[in-house]
Amino acid sequence: MVVVNETFSSVEPKAKSWLDKEFIKIKDVKWATLSEGDAELWKLEQKEDDKTKLTLVGLKEGEELETGKISSVKTAFSYARFEDVAGPDAAAEETGMDNPKVFRTEDGEGVTYELRIGKKKGSEYHVAVAIPEFKLPDAAEAKEDESEEDRAKREKEHKEKCDELTKKVKELRERLDGWVYLMPSYSVEYVLKERSDFIKEKKEEEKKDDDKADTEKEDGPAGDEDAGTADKPAVAPPPPPPTPENTEAAVEAKEGDAE
Repeated sequence: MVVVNETFSSVEPKAKSWLDKEFIKIKDVKWATLSEGDAELWKLEQKEDDKTKLTLVGLKEGEELETGKISSVKTAFSYARFEDVAGPDAAAEETGMDNPKVFRTEDGEGVTYELRIGKKKGSEYHVAVAIPEFKLPDAAEAKEDESEEDRAKREKEHKEKCDELTKKVKELRERLDGWVYLMPSYSVEYVLKERSDFIKEKKEEEKKDDDKADTEKEDGPAGDEDAGTADKPAVAPPPPPPTPENTEAAVEAKEGDAE
């Protein structure tokens, strides 16, 4: 025991206040998916004509994107934070890790993150984070007239980048492995979306127009039924049924009277 002159009047008694809150930063998202069990709920990927924006894979004709919600997915964990960690003895059934939704994404550095999102507790979600894989950066292309000195410099820079990324991933894996974090719901819920959440809801008038178009595709345009019969040739009516006056017996009787 040591006697000191510090009263520690401002020491926070809650254990979570002593946690090192250094966490993940996922930026420049290349693609993102959300799955539940074996089913992929949705996938976003970079647009071909604009790599800074994401689009919904499998967008159907007539569907219009909710670009704001898609942008929120891209930035959901750019400065991620957590409030606390679950106890080491917390059961999977309690945290929801027995049946989580899985958010996967690749950032601009080629690092793939996997967030297993479990049950909500108050205003926070249980989340386990892992880095299943990462891609080392490509080496810069050599110039035609590259000197030995320039080549050595280029290769050295590439090796330094690879070493730096490898070190970063190693440290992150060591920090994240085995923990279930309690993350604020406002950030987690940016990615807990259904596919339909990324599609703009049509106005009532647009829905009516679509219904009308679908009906016309099935039944044909109005008036087609009449138009289709207008050019058909008229069918002669059947002959009238025989009457007593025009039967064969009646005709013979008249001829006999005339004689």
